[in-house]
Amino acid sequence: MELKQSPTIADRLLEKCKYYFSSRKDILLSALIVGLVTHMYALTNKLVTVDDVAALYSKGATITSGRWFLGLTSIIFPNYSMPWIYGIISILLLCVCACLLVDFFDIKGHVSRILVGSLIASFPTVTGFICYMFTSAPYCLGMLLCVAGMSFIARTDRRHIIVGVLLLVASIGIYQTYFVFASAMFIVLLIKKLLVDKKDIKPLLIEGIKYFLALLVSLLVYYIILKLACHIFDIRTENGDYALVDTPIWRRLLTTYTAMFGIFFKGYFNYVRTLPSIIVHSICILIVVISCIKGIKEIKSKSWLLLILLLLWPVSVNMLYLIASPGVIHVMSQFAFLSFYFLVITLSDQYIKFRDITTLCLSIIVILNIYAANETYLKIDMNYRNASSFYTSLLADISQTEGYRENMNIVFIGTPSKGIYQSEAPSEEISGLVLPVTKYYSINDYIRYYLGRDVSITSVDSKAPDEANTYPSNGSIWIDGNTVYVNFS
Repeated sequence: MELKQSPTIADRLLEKCKYYFSSRKDILLSALIVGLVTHMYALTNKLVTVDDVAALYSKGATITSGRWFLGLTSIIFPNYSMPWIYGIISILLLCVCACLLVDFFDIKGHVSRILVGSLIASFPTVTGFICYMFTSAPYCLGMLLCVAGMSFIARTDRRHIIVGVLLLVASIGIYQTYFVFASAMFIVLLIKKLLVDKKDIKPLLIEGIKYFLALLVSLLVYYIILKLACHIFDIRTENGDYALVDTPIWRRLLTTYTAMFGIFFKGYFNYVRTLPSIIVHSICILIVVISCIKGIKEIKSKSWLLLILLLLWPVSVNMLYLIASPGVIHVMSQFAFLSFYFLVITLSDQYIKFRDITTLCLSIIVILNIYAANETYLKIDMNYRNASSFYTSLLADISQTEGYRENMNIVFIGTPSKGIYQSEAPSEEISGLVLPVTKYYSINDYIRYYLGRDVSITSVDSKAPDEANTYPSNGSIWIDGNTVYVNFS
């Protein structure tokens, strides 16, 4: 008689995954298909951005930027900027995030579930992650840890809450924006429980306090680990350079609201960047407002709590304005704006007459995000090709200058970007610095890795001699001692 073998840990894990994802195929497929349509260009081309050039074989700034766990992800994501493999991994991680977020908000509608997967996969912040492929997979892993942590914290068991806090700490250690992301999502969840689930005030307040304490403990543990890492490795973080020192707190608080208006109507971070996008987002805002007005009539005595939560939501999304200079806040750090779409979906699902218009508006937003991502990728690629041709010609001209010898220092006077045509796709805010190799710190790495020349180039702002012409005119390149000068001013 053959003995029946007990299932291994791997067998049990596989069975649990099959059971979980079998009922969520619609979410997985929507995130996967939209993710591939949105980002396939970047997955099948090597896009060149400022940080990706300098960090082609690293994770970039880790502890110095407060991301102490980012460096540890090199164990599973080796230090190579590999677009195909890391792009696919990123999309797959986002697929799982979409499933967890649907469960987190208990979204039942089939179309709404599909929209969640599509919105996450095409969201502009994800496009920003993909533009910096060397950290794309770790950042998407950070999102998965964050969403998983939120899901555990939302439970009632103390052990689950502790696990959730630890997962949240790890996600913040990869990228600090996930603290903001979790805060905004918790507030939307509370609004949903108040308006849709009709929860009583006392359990809702207890739940809100639980979320607040979990976030606070997560931030505290993250900070302690960061300080220990800085002490052990004798490293100073750069975050203090970005802090707001003299701005009054009331003005920073006001900025969180004006920034929200800027996102919807002034094109901040390119989330809402075209007239069609402004129109459909305005309709979504109207749906939220009408849903809240209808909800107030039903919850009457609890309306004050709804008002507080609605006022807290913009602050949670734009929390970075409370601690950092607006100049350093960018599309990749504003992931929390994604919570707006969950607010729209959860509130509109309870009113049948809003569902069709919500579906239409959010579908248009997904399409616009897909276009924006591909415009961004095209611009980066074309600018790289233009820069590559420019620098190839420039290095050839330098090599042919009379008296030139190998290993000479090269000094640029002025900015070479004036001589390079740049594509006009409106994608600066999404991609970050789309043509970095002309004037930023990565120029030597760019020429070494992509043009095959090991040269030493520095840039100065000093005035060129009066007789010097501007490159590419004759007389724009000259040699003085062991230095080659190229005038771009």
